[in-house]
Amino acid sequence: VGGYIYYFFKKSKAPIKQTPIIKRKIEKKIISPTKPPTEKTKPPIEKKEESTEQKIAKTIETKPEISVEKEEKKVFKPSWAENLFVTNFFIEDLCKFILSSYHPAHSIENSTDKGILKLDFKVINARYGLKLMGFRVQISDVKKARKKILSYLMNPDVLEAIYMRYEDDFIDTLYELAQEQEKVFIIDNKQEKRTLNPKEIKELFNILSNYVYQISKIVSVLANNPDIFSMIHNYIMAQKEAIHYNYVLTEILNEYAILKEKAESSKLKDLEKKKKIAVQKYKAAIQQREGIRKQILLRIKSNVKNISIEDYEILYIVEWFYRRFSKTPNTKTLFTISDILNKLSIKLKEKAKEI
Repeated sequence: VGGYIYYFFKKSKAPIKQTPIIKRKIEKKIISPTKPPTEKTKPPIEKKEESTEQKIAKTIETKPEISVEKEEKKVFKPSWAENLFVTNFFIEDLCKFILSSYHPAHSIENSTDKGILKLDFKVINARYGLKLMGFRVQISDVKKARKKILSYLMNPDVLEAIYMRYEDDFIDTLYELAQEQEKVFIIDNKQEKRTLNPKEIKELFNILSNYVYQISKIVSVLANNPDIFSMIHNYIMAQKEAIHYNYVLTEILNEYAILKEKAESSKLKDLEKKKKIAVQKYKAAIQQREGIRKQILLRIKSNVKNISIEDYEILYIVEWFYRRFSKTPNTKTLFTISDILNKLSIKLKEKAKEI
């Protein structure tokens, strides 16, 4: 090879048989980039940028893998978590929603001496789980979009990645917006509109921290006691049965009223028997439902001390997770959710101390 290079630079007239490697190097120098491309040398075809839907499809087909060797250094950051589904608008809207749910002492919606936070898991789910506020998706079918988002959010690595990305943004945004938040207060029987003072903002962060902590503990109980999911299944079945027999009983009573007006005594006797059976089944379904309901609440409350979340909301939370996993709960995901909520609770408490 050295000989070929030597003769080439000496401009030897003798034809040199070049190797494929030398030939590719020479050809690269001869072809000028300034000359227009000929038919033989067509310009390279530009690769079209992938659409958002294609990116989503690729994300679905191939899940990012974490190298075991570099697990401590490499952080799981799926691109869609930052650029597609979760947006900064979600954080801002969530903060505004929380602030609208906070009613400080002696405000127009709270005449007591302590502030209250009227947050409800069902309302939160309706806003962000059903309406998908703050989530960017390229799917017109809301049900399919919701299913896709929730299937991703139930991945422990994805949950951790999203939390790491937005944890500080959430705390900072909530604090900044709280300083601008105006509420109407009742002072000497007169309405006065003003922004929240530091004491009220501090109270908001403490109340929110406690609420998040309690949800964290409820999820932790579900993770440690997966048999509760079978109880929830039985509860839902009993609830459906109670609704069914309530409908049957209502139909019978309507028919009974019509026949009574017509004075058809023979048919009324048969209807009386049907009504009696329907009443018994309806009562049995209600008793079964309430029995299971008490068992579920007892399991939760015995593991979460001083819980202030209402019974109906506790049941809604456990039913929500049941719908995500059915009879086979992913305990790893549940532990991750519980851990994230617990960390967020601590962050909120720390911020309250700074105020």
